[in-house]
Amino acid sequence: MTRHKPSKKEMLEHFGFGTKLMKRYKVCSCCGNKQKASNRVCEVCHTILTENTLFDTYVSTHRCCGQCGNVIPDGAQFCPVCGTKQNKEKEAI
Repeated sequence: MTRHKPSKKEMLEHFGFGTKLMKRYKVCSCCGNKQKASNRVCEVCHTILTENTLFDTYVSTHRCCGQCGNVIPDGAQFCPVCGTKQNKEKEAI
């Protein structure tokens, strides 16, 4: 019986650093506490939250793969997760 070797993306998700987790939360701009993405008001300080999740904020400042959506290091010619050849410009998701 062969064991499934987890991909880099699966490992990131396992340790709480993947895109799925980032899409489930946002951070209150007033108190800095983590909130569910569905929350409209911070449960701690009652400040109105933006619609942006952690993922939205992160990808707005980083290059992302047009194929799989993962963040790509500056200067990378290929996505380290899916292997797709990349443009030099920032991809929109």
